[in-house]
Amino acid sequence: MFDDRDREFDPAATLHRSLRDARSFIAATLPVTDSTSYPKRLLYPLDFPPQSDSEQQAMCEDFYTIVEDFLGVKRTPISIRDMWATKPPKEAGAKTLQDAVWPMYYDTYHTFDNFRKDYRAAFGKEAFVGPYMRKRWSLAVPFTEEKQTGGVAEMKIFRTWFDEHIMGKGPDGITIAFALMPFGSATPKYRDDPNKLPSIVPSFSVFYLPAILQLPQLPHESRVSGHTEYLPIVSTLMGASGSDPLLINLAQDVLQKAGWPTEVMMGREMFKVGKNIRNVL
Repeated sequence: MFDDRDREFDPAATLHRSLRDARSFIAATLPVTDSTSYPKRLLYPLDFPPQSDSEQQAMCEDFYTIVEDFLGVKRTPISIRDMWATKPPKEAGAKTLQDAVWPMYYDTYHTFDNFRKDYRAAFGKEAFVGPYMRKRWSLAVPFTEEKQTGGVAEMKIFRTWFDEHIMGKGPDGITIAFALMPFGSATPKYRDDPNKLPSIVPSFSVFYLPAILQLPQLPHESRVSGHTEYLPIVSTLMGASGSDPLLINLAQDVLQKAGWPTEVMMGREMFKVGKNIRNVL
């Protein structure tokens, strides 16, 4: 089903209830260096706008502040787009960052080539797919294999440039900077609401750049349960490639020092409800 190009951008993703478990899993499965020597360079990319919800943005700022307090530094605002425009890799030519890091949609359609072929041979008709998947396939059809090959090469160029000019690595291969970014919006998604049809999401976005660590919870009145429910507020810590254990260690140390939870509970609520800006004890 997948070729080498798919694997190039198919990293492992894990879900854990505690940072301790996440660290143990990463240490046992990835060939990366463990460290608690935290860099003192804290980046704040301006390429991604603040949350439109002021309450959610305030919670994100609360997290950014405890990271600053723990490291003893203030965040440095940067623009990744501007840095690319000022000092682009020569392999990219005159392409903007948005043009160089283009969406990987070829596989969205062609991963299912054998399925469609086998279904047609077995049943004499095309396989039925719902409107959401049909729309996704239609977005992917214009992307040719040649474009896919070129896109993978450009992604690798961006990856190298990002490590060298944004994060940087020390002699031990560990990141010499961190980045703080928002991730998504905390809004309820009810199962009886139909899915909106997908559209092309740029590869240069908060959804595709980082690994995610959970933060506070935002209350909302559920029209289904009739109770006040809580949605997690999510933010991102990002470092150079290979810095997974360091990022987890930093998150755990920052949260513990601030007295914030480092584990997600089982049951109706992920965190104990508290009367503060984060709504978490």
